[in-house]
Amino acid sequence: MLEIDKLPSMYSAWRQRYTERDLRIDVIDRTVKGDFDEFDPDEENVTSRSPNMIQVALEDTAEAASVIPTIRVQPSKATQSAKKTASRMERVATSYMRPTVSTC
Repeated sequence: MLEIDKLPSMYSAWRQRYTERDLRIDVIDRTVKGDFDEFDPDEENVTSRSPNMIQVALEDTAEAASVIPTIRVQPSKATQSAKKTASRMERVATSYMRPTVSTC
């Protein structure tokens, strides 16, 4: 059972915990975006000369994930029918990998 007299302290603790969580998430978001506000001792804005490795890694991963792999099927024999079968198998496998557009 919830005691009413403890409710203000529970709410305060809950708000503080989620405020700290939101601040951490904001720092992570800014880091990924490359949004750094750094200042030198004279209060001049410092521009970063090194790449944001987190952002570079995310972009590289996204690019690699978006590439459709090349599918090749080797014919089992050197005959024309085996080559046609291998070609058909390649087309079927490639069609499974092709993104579809929903018309719903």
